[in-house]
Amino acid sequence: MKSIKSSSPAKSDRQQIHQQLKALVLDAQNQPPGSKKRKIALDKLVRAIQASGRLFCKYKTNFPEELYNEVLQETFFDVCRKIDRYEPAKAQVITWVNRLLWWRFLEGMETYNKHRQELSLDTPVDGSGMSFLDILEQPEVSPEFVDELQEYLQQDPEGSFAQRHVRGRPEANFRAIALRRLAGESWQEISAAWDIPIPTLSVFYQRSCRRFLPKFREYFL
Repeated sequence: MKSIKSSSPAKSDRQQIHQQLKALVLDAQNQPPGSKKRKIALDKLVRAIQASGRLFCKYKTNFPEELYNEVLQETFFDVCRKIDRYEPAKAQVITWVNRLLWWRFLEGMETYNKHRQELSLDTPVDGSGMSFLDILEQPEVSPEFVDELQEYLQQDPEGSFAQRHVRGRPEANFRAIALRRLAGESWQEISAAWDIPIPTLSVFYQRSCRRFLPKFREYFL
């Protein structure tokens, strides 16, 4: 007698959560903006997101709990404000929310470090030695998020990412370096490919990240 195969409970639960959240989002989108019905629908959505257990922010334990709670509240405000911008065909609801959470977390971390008067992209932010730049370079929210970040860099709508380059080396521009880093290439590999010293590339990249962080925030938030 053949055994009947069934999907694992974990996978089934995930699918159920995705379907529930998508239905709640569609319900909210179908209500008139600013109406009481939309507010009720958004409240149900936020509660479901909180109860899903699928929120993810890799480095939240490196910072005070109150910082994460503030970031989380800002993220939920973003969800409510930008609900009409969510497109089911592009990503699951929780992926979209985690992407908003990631960028709010970066913003909150920057503010936190400014208050401590030690904001530096290459200065460790906690005992693990993880720096702001390390976190920015490792947006491990989801593969979909990384794909969207890569797509934004490749499109380079204003051409500013490709225009900013190492002096005298237009091929070693921010866009090219960032795409290589997101693809998993090490500084040693990039340095060898262009015959440019690692310190030169690293310093240029750090300064460029500082310069373009507001642009990334504007696009993703």
